[in-house]
Amino acid sequence: MTDRNAGAAGRSTQPRFVAALLVVGSMAVIGMGLLWLQQSVRPTPEQPQTDRQALLIPATDASEPSPYRNTALDVAYVGDAACVVCHREISESYSRHPMGRSMNLAIDQPTDTPEIPSTGASFDAQGFTYRVERADDQVRHSETRYDGVGKKIAEVGHEVAYALGSGTRGIAYLIERDGFLVQSPISWFAQERRWDLAPGYQVAENPHFGRPVDAACLFCHANQAKPVGGRVNQFETPVFRGLSIGCERCHGPGELHVDAHQRVSDTDFTIVNPARLDPPLREAVCQQCHMMGVSRIARAGRELFDFRPGLPLSDYLAIFAARDQDTQRFVAVGHGEQMLNSACYKESKGSLSCTSCHDPHSRPEPSEQVSFYRQRCLNCHETRGCSESSKVRAAHADNCLSCHMPKRELSNIPHTAATDHRIPRRATDQESRTVATGSGSDPLVEIFASALGRLDRGDSQRDLGVALVSLVRGGGQSPAIARETVGRALGLLSRNPLGLEDSPSIAAQVEAHRLLGQLDEAVRLNDSQWRRDPDDESARVMAGSLASIQERWGDARTHWGQAVRLSPYRAEYHLAFAESSARAGDWPAARTATAAALRLNPALRTARSLFVQACLATGDEVEARAALELIIAFAPAGEQIWENWYVQQSRLLLPRR
Repeated sequence: MTDRNAGAAGRSTQPRFVAALLVVGSMAVIGMGLLWLQQSVRPTPEQPQTDRQALLIPATDASEPSPYRNTALDVAYVGDAACVVCHREISESYSRHPMGRSMNLAIDQPTDTPEIPSTGASFDAQGFTYRVERADDQVRHSETRYDGVGKKIAEVGHEVAYALGSGTRGIAYLIERDGFLVQSPISWFAQERRWDLAPGYQVAENPHFGRPVDAACLFCHANQAKPVGGRVNQFETPVFRGLSIGCERCHGPGELHVDAHQRVSDTDFTIVNPARLDPPLREAVCQQCHMMGVSRIARAGRELFDFRPGLPLSDYLAIFAARDQDTQRFVAVGHGEQMLNSACYKESKGSLSCTSCHDPHSRPEPSEQVSFYRQRCLNCHETRGCSESSKVRAAHADNCLSCHMPKRELSNIPHTAATDHRIPRRATDQESRTVATGSGSDPLVEIFASALGRLDRGDSQRDLGVALVSLVRGGGQSPAIARETVGRALGLLSRNPLGLEDSPSIAAQVEAHRLLGQLDEAVRLNDSQWRRDPDDESARVMAGSLASIQERWGDARTHWGQAVRLSPYRAEYHLAFAESSARAGDWPAARTATAAALRLNPALRTARSLFVQACLATGDEVEARAALELIIAFAPAGEQIWENWYVQQSRLLLPRR
């Protein structure tokens, strides 16, 4: 394609050898940096917050409005402290429950859990040494690379702000910089009592302190957080309105209840009591976090934190399961789907619920758990109990869970096991079942529409289309199947009546056109998004990626520059700006941007080689040589290859004297 910004591109300092490097780098950015199908929908500048409800499509599965007055969007949250005044005993019990410990300040974690010796803790992974240190006023994580003789050649370290997780299975850690959240590469795995790379970092393309944390990541661990409109991982500060999951996530906002400030003998409709809700609404309170599916898509015009207890979750989220999902693939936060698939749930005709077994306000002590859960089982099975002999039961200490809800290794989180909520007849039962059924051939089925028997919705085709694109983008399908799936998604999304007003739908269509190689159409649609909102980070990143693929280097440079402005702590954005600047012939800008990328992520090999080229192109042989030595220190086995490459680049790039 002809370069519309070719003015500077023909300069002698832009040799052909750069092309392969930049294409590879741009595609890596596409793989690492594109987070189009955000689950949190935001209003655009042309769509003020107060007008957001105009976009909502009425639900067909809510026959009448809730009697609970605090389900309205204009009722305010008041925080847990207001609840403690009248509910101190429940609050104290809940504070010891895993949900009540879902997030803490990192410095508030107990010294011995996780274990951080006074000398610090460390482990090696992927050629780096990772270290955890605790001082009086902070927890710090670092990543260090040493050369073959033990000399430190690169290091990145950050103060850790938040510890995410109760510690029952493990703890992840979050770093905050100006409201931007990223996950640390270091996690604590409680069941094996060990430090190791966090999930998401145990991959070949380790993002090295660069994994963004968006609203979807926080939804089930934090009480409340407010994303900055148009950003991937930036939040209004202070980031959290209450750290751990609080009272109002299950009971709804408490403003009206606190204002009433009186006890009533009848049902109090100023606050939701989940125990009084009909089963589907009661379960929705738990399902908001404990039913993940393979894809969760926010309904058109909705934001994640819009959901209020007492309302149908299906009005806010479309949750999809794979049509032929093998439930032997045991994943975290799949309790909701597993229970729906259990014989207990099916035979109860839906009366079995999460609270049939779990008390949401307290958790039995370890010494009491066997008898506690056994009694919960006997509530339904007292006359139709265990068929095993007393000898077999005694061998298992009459522990129902050991046979019927055993712990299994998770396939998506290392070093961790979780309880099997499929409630198999025997612990060895590995029968493969599907969570969702339904007519059609689409690889995804909406759980609410099938397993729960809800009515179809007017916007279900839109949600399925967005989910199908997300499925393909995640990989794992053959090229032919992926192409067919994306084509199906485009057909569904093109009929969306909201058109350009529905940003996630447009973003999914852009991604679909890109995957199909229909780049001009992808550019046209994506341009409509960033022109409506110039500060839309995802649209800018996609614009930069598309321009790079089409070798429109001036446009690419503009868009990547905007991406850096919007999110200055993403190393891949700086690198992409550097690459497009080099292709546009602006080597000084490429050198500055590449140096910025390396400060954020010293492990970016593409950035290191481009930095050498930029130094040579700007006549700085001393810095270029020093940068080459660092490349060789990272990969000493390739020393001669890099030396030969350096000689070639020197001939091509050094200004003629």
